[in-house]
Amino acid sequence: MIAAVALLLTGCSEKFEPTYLGNISVSQSTVSMSPDAGSTYSIDIKVNGDWTITNIPDWLTVSPSEGSYGLTTVTLTATEATDSRTATLFLNSGNDRQEINVQQVTEVLDPVVLTVREALDLLYSGQASGSVYVKGIVCRIQEISPQYGNATYYLSDDGSFGADNWLQVYRGYWIDGEKFTKGNEFGIGDEMVIKGALVLYNGSVPETQQGACEVVSVVKSLISVASVDIPADGMPKEGGNFTVTLDNKGNGVTVNIPEEAREWLSVVGVNVEGTTTTVTMRAAKNEGAGRKTTVSFVTTADGKEYMAEAAVQQEADVLPHGMRVEDPFTVAEAIAKCEAIGATTDGEIYFAKGYISSISSVDTGSYGNATFNISDDGTDTNALTVFRSMYLDNAKFTAADQIAVGDEVIITGKLVNYTKNGTATPEFSGSVYIVSQKKSEPGTLLKPFTVAEAIAKCQEIGGTSDGVIYYAKGKVSSIKEVSTQYGNATFNISDDGNDTNALTVYRAKGLGNENITNAELIKLGDEVVITGKLVNFTKNDTTTPEFSGSVYIYSINGVKE
Repeated sequence: MIAAVALLLTGCSEKFEPTYLGNISVSQSTVSMSPDAGSTYSIDIKVNGDWTITNIPDWLTVSPSEGSYGLTTVTLTATEATDSRTATLFLNSGNDRQEINVQQVTEVLDPVVLTVREALDLLYSGQASGSVYVKGIVCRIQEISPQYGNATYYLSDDGSFGADNWLQVYRGYWIDGEKFTKGNEFGIGDEMVIKGALVLYNGSVPETQQGACEVVSVVKSLISVASVDIPADGMPKEGGNFTVTLDNKGNGVTVNIPEEAREWLSVVGVNVEGTTTTVTMRAAKNEGAGRKTTVSFVTTADGKEYMAEAAVQQEADVLPHGMRVEDPFTVAEAIAKCEAIGATTDGEIYFAKGYISSISSVDTGSYGNATFNISDDGTDTNALTVFRSMYLDNAKFTAADQIAVGDEVIITGKLVNYTKNGTATPEFSGSVYIVSQKKSEPGTLLKPFTVAEAIAKCQEIGGTSDGVIYYAKGKVSSIKEVSTQYGNATFNISDDGNDTNALTVYRAKGLGNENITNAELIKLGDEVVITGKLVNFTKNDTTTPEFSGSVYIYSINGVKE
């Protein structure tokens, strides 16, 4: 009964994603037409072979009703309808068949509104088709985005967020399909009716189809959070009191602190003045990593519970490695963190430093974001995807050349091992932007100096290092000393392997900046990349251009370790 009625709820103003079946795809599998004579509707079909449309009723004309490989626009024309009627057309190609449901409705029907449980049962039974109406209580909000105009949130029948009791509204729109513009249009505990198409994402996540869902109505909860007196970065690590102000039209309020947070979070007092309830809470001193929780506030009216939530977080005493811009992950460390986190983000904000190794896209239009890879060595091997990142200071990209392969960047955002069709991709995804950028210039890892360029840079710098770490590539032209006792080596490099116009490499560590333990590590003629500080060292009126300070051998004949 539910599936049959759901078919009648599709309007001609819906937003749809294509439906796929084998070698056939259609822009819409359910069509609602006016009962007027000559009512028309067009859909696009794409078929990888010859095709026909059959089971066409007398009251409907289909043009064309047959064709061959490619994309075709098919127009449906109906005669006048005096009673509601439906038809199921068959789009056939080889062994594949796609059903196209067509309806003419003459009377206005009150929509059947499903509970969240009924919607989930419909999905899991495989009977979900077209748009349905679902009523539920907002139990989680992932994002209300004025930037993109959509929202991702969760509905349940009782307002709780538990195992197998919720439906995700994925990037849905506001009332009448309008975009979200404020970011606070609804809140936890609000009762909502939505209209949209249902899907099981990856066969397991019950959600509404992206771009095919809108809010029909909202009944605000009798309790809502008006303000939380906590700094944007969270409570200070020293702890202290803070207040949560509630707009409460129910009877009383119960404060629920998750069990795992009760050792550091407590209620100090509750004050009620009319419909305003102020809850004073206390966070204990934090001597470890940052911590956060979600506190719920419950009121009742006419035997029904209403709930609101407030997120509470507290600064770390010392943030762990990878969670401070001053101490970012390497790309290898960020990838390992993605694998540890898994397919669902842990909600934490991380930092990682690397070189842009490839760029997939840079949007300079309405989205203003970019997708690219970063790695530790500038190659696309062992790379981390940076998905839809904003530019510096979280601003939009305005030009495609604002980033380039070889740029050294620090990225911040949420990490996840994004999984699709069984393939996992470690990536920054969610609140992502570029924190810092060092353009790829001569003397950097991906564009090391020639020896001649390094010597010129030494002469420009003079007798005192400028503190910058440079890279230079050349051939070992002479070896003064390889000391396994001190773990370093002093030698010359040049562009052609001769000791004329050579650059001195002074007391360099070995590969990976480790002590040299093998006296045969380098040989005359080896091609090396050296990194360190450059200086035009002067002694007894003699100047020697050299690497001196934080120096090590980055690679030998292409080998890095």
